[in-house]
Amino acid sequence: MLAGCSTATTRPGNGPGIPGLVVAARDWDPKEAAAAAAAELKNIFRREIVMANSLRQKTQEQDRDQAVLQLKAKLKRGIGQAERGELLDGDEVFGELKEMIEERRRASAASR
Repeated sequence: MLAGCSTATTRPGNGPGIPGLVVAARDWDPKEAAAAAAAELKNIFRREIVMANSLRQKTQEQDRDQAVLQLKAKLKRGIGQAERGELLDGDEVFGELKEMIEERRRASAASR
């Protein structure tokens, strides 16, 4: 060491050069350090889970709001059609649908 650059704690034989380091190193318990690290990780994971759940809830609320808007638009369109007399007879529509289903079943059975 250069003359004039040493201090009482850095002179040979007086310790590592940082007061208190020897005591801290001597008192360090790896089990306690591991437990503290595990507790901190647990807290980090909890915060991450809370944030993820909050984001999922917000997304679900946005999806629900969008679905309600789409439903309102469909209802408005249907009311407009009803007011203009553009309605279809339900029995006729379901009869046509049943016919279409039967035709597809027959075509599917014939192609086998």
